[in-house]
Amino acid sequence: MPGGGLSRGFDQRPQSFDQVDALLVGEAGNDRRDLRVAPGEYLVHQTLPLLVEPHDHLTTAGGVGLAREKARRFQFVDRGRRPDVPSHEGWDVIASSGENGDGLAVSRRIAEVHVGLRTRIADELKATVHGGDLKLERYEAPADDPGLLGIASGDPAWRVHGHLTGMLTGGFAALMLQSLHPLAMAGVDQHSDFRSDPASRFISTARFITTTTFGSASAAREAIALVRRIHTRVRGTASDGRPYCADDPELLTWVHVAEVRCFLAGYQTYAPQRLRLTPAECDTYYRQVAPVAEMLGAEKVPCNAQEVERYLARIRPQLHATQAALDSVQFLRGFGRTRRERLVVGLLMNASVGLLPHWARAELGMRRPTAVRTCWDRPVATAAGRAIEWARGPSEIQAAAQRRLGSGPPVGAGEV
Repeated sequence: MPGGGLSRGFDQRPQSFDQVDALLVGEAGNDRRDLRVAPGEYLVHQTLPLLVEPHDHLTTAGGVGLAREKARRFQFVDRGRRPDVPSHEGWDVIASSGENGDGLAVSRRIAEVHVGLRTRIADELKATVHGGDLKLERYEAPADDPGLLGIASGDPAWRVHGHLTGMLTGGFAALMLQSLHPLAMAGVDQHSDFRSDPASRFISTARFITTTTFGSASAAREAIALVRRIHTRVRGTASDGRPYCADDPELLTWVHVAEVRCFLAGYQTYAPQRLRLTPAECDTYYRQVAPVAEMLGAEKVPCNAQEVERYLARIRPQLHATQAALDSVQFLRGFGRTRRERLVVGLLMNASVGLLPHWARAELGMRRPTAVRTCWDRPVATAAGRAIEWARGPSEIQAAAQRRLGSGPPVGAGEV
């Protein structure tokens, strides 16, 4: 079942469980790889509305069907706590916790609700972050292309940029930190349409990061060339009378450092403890991502954690919150096209405050107590992130990049 049989060959999503049964019969083929399920447990497909009958031993060439066992309540199994439960591509394991009730009807309803909710959240996430089109061709070809950064799935840059919760919280923190440079903020305020179309800026930024991290070398260079062309048109005068241009090497260095510093902070806060980077790996992360900034035109890019802290200390006297910066942060807090999006963004924004340096929080007037950030914001963001990761499922972008590289599964969980 992993990687094959049941999830292939569906020209359209089945509309009923009878259709699923019929399709499964045709999909059985000769694939006899075993799928083991503990007694009383079911398999729910991540995208198709079906359950697999709870037998101790199943194969894709027979024994596959709908759940007929009676069950009233179900509980999701956390694979991190249940290492004995196999992780099969395209499937989630759930366990029954009751033996009463109309089992068939309940099983069908649970599958439909499970898949329907997951699909809705995943579609919203894809639309918000990627504009609805992942453009997988950027990541899966040409074969054996090492990509711009020459990284693999176990490398720090892959792990940091591939962690969904860390990147979402780190991304919001980066936007707030970047706004403290008056010239950088002036360029955004005067040339960006983030107020009228905030989703477009979010999508273009996310696409740039994923392409330069996971894409082929040619796709990454095309993305960088596009940004450089846009930067040549972004110039003007800030509110304090100073001229600015987006291709200024010093501004490019600031934007890069603020960004990657927050991405790393997000990963180190929200990745599982056992997967967080060591100090040496943090240095490797900064070194691996530096070429993107240099190709954009940045100069003297810090390449380790100590250099990043020295850079921030040196530039700090130039940073302060203009009215445009305060307005942009207030705007971010209300970002979202639906009530659900606005709720999630609010939770992530609160959590991102904790990723900022204390002096940046003070400049932006964010006096959120430490106890609130630690005991409320962080656990809530962790739960929200896990829900988003559950809905999204395995990263299609990373899977495409791995196919190009011919490598194994990525290190870590909750990938972008």
